[in-house]
Amino acid sequence: MGNVIRFDKDRTPEFNPTNNKAVRDRIKQLWDKGLTRFSYHARKRMYERSIDSTDIQHIIRYGKIVDHSKPGDYWRFKIEGKTTDDVLLSCVIEIEDKLIIVTVMD
Repeated sequence: MGNVIRFDKDRTPEFNPTNNKAVRDRIKQLWDKGLTRFSYHARKRMYERSIDSTDIQHIIRYGKIVDHSKPGDYWRFKIEGKTTDDVLLSCVIEIEDKLIIVTVMD
């Protein structure tokens, strides 16, 4: 059997953060289901850098996970990718019971 992402009673994903395929699948699944929230900080950075949610979606769909950490209760992943205008950006996401866009960097 392939890698299975299991969920505990709080629906927090339990997975190996170095398994990029499983992580990317979970991220895309949460985005596709509309289980995504942008933090205040991310919205502020997006406004400052003229980035919209379509750019973030493009990064999430086609970008590459370049780093991960667990600064609190949930895993965070840095994804690098290009916007729809071909500009290289990074976003940091957190996986809870939903996808949290924590920040956006250029």
